[in-house]
Amino acid sequence: MSKLIQRLTHRIEDAAWLARKDLAWRLRPSASRPSVLVAGVQRSGTNMLMDVLERSADADVFHETDPRAFDDYLMRDDETIRALKAASRAPVFVIKTLCELDRLHELKALLAPARIVWIYRHYSDMVNSGRKSFASLPASVQSMVNRQNHGDWRVRGLTDAIHAQMQACHDPMDGPNSAIALFWYARNQLFFELGLADQEDVMLVNYETLVSEPAEQFRRIFDFAGVRFTPWAHKRVFASSIGKARAPSDISACARHLCDDLFSRLEAARARQG
Repeated sequence: MSKLIQRLTHRIEDAAWLARKDLAWRLRPSASRPSVLVAGVQRSGTNMLMDVLERSADADVFHETDPRAFDDYLMRDDETIRALKAASRAPVFVIKTLCELDRLHELKALLAPARIVWIYRHYSDMVNSGRKSFASLPASVQSMVNRQNHGDWRVRGLTDAIHAQMQACHDPMDGPNSAIALFWYARNQLFFELGLADQEDVMLVNYETLVSEPAEQFRRIFDFAGVRFTPWAHKRVFASSIGKARAPSDISACARHLCDDLFSRLEAARARQG
């Protein structure tokens, strides 16, 4: 089967599944629903995670490309998001929070009761993927270091501690891969800056483990999210995207040190969750 035919087949399957879910939800009475906030850094597997959650009969999923909830990948105002949840009749309301990582506590309160699933990926694979998908990332990192464009989501989430580390480590002469690695560091470091590590309503997910053990790991995520597990939901998940290039040699020693240390901390925090 050609890739084009395969993509068309997947789209038809997904559309039919969403239509069946919508019809089932319309028959449900309106009630307060729990929420799940899917968080992480760009190119870390959030799209894949959202796609699989959407294949649960219980999840009403709002991607960052959904104009009802997002405008140019940025979440719409709080009243709009609150109204979307109120109007949803699905058992669980799921929304992505990539550009809103610094607002996770606010969004948890807005969409209460709410849980957070934070997915992270090894920085080397994120660098490789980000280099292909986001050519502007190195320039964004320079803006973060200079603290320009204060209304921009990248700068808005910078704590003084993260900014100081980036400023000490960033050198434009190090090249784009070092800059993207620092972006990975700054955004994932928010997990600890926000004090999420030991909260029972927060789940850490390692992307590499998830795609290597999809049946076991997605069952755990579905249970945590409070949605019924659909055995076929992860049938399009493969481990072919991991480990293509570990720690590219042109990432600076300073950036690599920060990222290695943070990755170890994330792994340790995930291990504590059991």
